Amino acid sequence: MTTSTDVGSLPFPKKFDEDRFLRGCELFERGRFQPRSADEDEQKYFERIVCNGFIGKIASGIDIPCYPQYRDMITQFTGFYKIHEGYFTSMSEELLSEQGYNPQYTFIAEVDVLKKYAEQISEMTGRGQVEFKACLTSPLDLSFKVSTDFLISMARNAVIDSKYLKTRIVTFDMPSFGYQMVWDRAIESCKNFFDGVKSTGRNVETALHLHSGNHRDLLEIESLDIFEFHSQLLENPPVAERELERYDKFLQIGVASTANLVELEPISTIRKRLKKAVDMFGNRVKYISPDCGLKGLDSHERALKLMRMISEVARETSNSQ
Repeated sequence: MTTSTDVGSLPFPKKFDEDRFLRGCELFERGRFQPRSADEDEQKYFERIVCNGFIGKIASGIDIPCYPQYRDMITQFTGFYKIHEGYFTSMSEELLSEQGYNPQYTFIAEVDVLKKYAEQISEMTGRGQVEFKACLTSPLDLSFKVSTDFLISMARNAVIDSKYLKTRIVTFDMPSFGYQMVWDRAIESCKNFFDGVKSTGRNVETALHLHSGNHRDLLEIESLDIFEFHSQLLENPPVAERELERYDKFLQIGVASTANLVELEPISTIRKRLKKAVDMFGNRVKYISPDCGLKGLDSHERALKLMRMISEVARETSNSQ
């Protein structure tokens, strides 16, 4: 069965106030360290934009939507890390526990918004328990300014299994792997991250988003379930079906290009890519998605249209199996 998902980012919706959104996000994050008696308007604006973006992905038909990522994938994590470290002098005992970072204070703001409004999202979409994906940027792409342990704590806090919301996949986004010569350190970081996510004991899949590189060493990480590859890698596959079977790994394949798009590719092109992927890898193709996040598209509406096409192709394939 082929399931549709996405990689995270979206273009800004119409009349989007980025400064207001970012201020509201910072209020949301700082509110965990310094609780306030009432929500500020800017924080509510941030929460509303996140919820609307997530509901829009669900309405497009995407089976496992990633939380909507409007923030820059680097500053999202480095900025929060600086906030966290800024409270150490006054809250050092609260911020650390015997296990390391206290998960109460290491969280993804957008995921916590989804937690907060999970019941309303479930009612509005009619999905019951809504499954979603959480995505974190790797230390490699953060220039190792944020520790793996900190990201592990954030990821563990994003693993949810409540009545209305369930984390299906946790993805480590590492596009620079293969371009920066820090192989051993990157692989060690991946192993520790995925081991940490699996240690929650909850039924969650782990994925690694890659653009390039030699992937043989990564196959040996037992706690890694899924490789996320771009469609261009179908021209020169970095792994073979027999290797995926040997190590019991699955694929998320990008079936729609997100690079330098003047106009969306036709749905027939998406169908052909999926067929090519299935011909190569068989039932090891578990998820399909756009190649990368959709922030590069020129409108929010076009991004949702692309996700509708991908979800339609996934349904066609599942119905034919």
